[in-house]
Amino acid sequence: MKPIFSSSKALFAIAFAFTITSCGGEKERPEVIAKLRGLGVEQTPVNASPGSTVDVVFHLAAASGLTLNAQPFLDTASKYGPAALVTLIDKTATETKLNNASHYKLRAQLVIPSTPEVNALTLVQGLARVRFGVKLTSSSDGDDETIVADALVYKAGSEQLTWKAPTIEIAEPVLDSISNSTTLGANIQSTGSEKNRVGWFVTNGKVKNPAAKSSVWSEIPAGDQTLFLTVRGTKSGAFSIKTKTVKVN
Repeated sequence: MKPIFSSSKALFAIAFAFTITSCGGEKERPEVIAKLRGLGVEQTPVNASPGSTVDVVFHLAAASGLTLNAQPFLDTASKYGPAALVTLIDKTATETKLNNASHYKLRAQLVIPSTPEVNALTLVQGLARVRFGVKLTSSSDGDDETIVADALVYKAGSEQLTWKAPTIEIAEPVLDSISNSTTLGANIQSTGSEKNRVGWFVTNGKVKNPAAKSSVWSEIPAGDQTLFLTVRGTKSGAFSIKTKTVKVN
């Protein structure tokens, strides 16, 4: 049986949408956590103004027991806006062990530059984007992951500065013990006037439509499995994540 997790390298970018660029030739389904995988970037506040400080949490999934060492990443090739370095609060990612996977989190802070470029974009165009990122390397196998994101910057007093991350829950499956095929469902409440993008991730099996609020998870091998639900705002990129562990009969 093919192992659930394998080593590979990828670049994940989070802007308005969460996009993935990975090594060519991968045979795994995109929703299956078959390697070290960036899931999203949580920012508090969701949107910022020049000179303010943003608390950042990078979220990843992978096999349990990894030590993920971190270093700030400066994306000088970004075409979306100026790049800035984060200050790491954690030098290694913290781990929450789930059934057959782990949820890793890395905390950092970003000071939004108050440079002429950022101020001009904010005042003239109404919005500036500041690119930031982090590179995580597994000390056990050398696997690495670089995650980059955009902080959205608005002038003081803008309505967007009050937006919050969506409140979410995994509504289905309800039970912790399931068969090898089950319905997936998400409850989502947003505080901003924006739509959301959904992403389902699993440790095994197939999700019919990983980007749908309601879908079907099938061909799940018996045993312990883990489900990740991610939701992000289409305008703000506001990010939320939930996990659920199940036993498949």
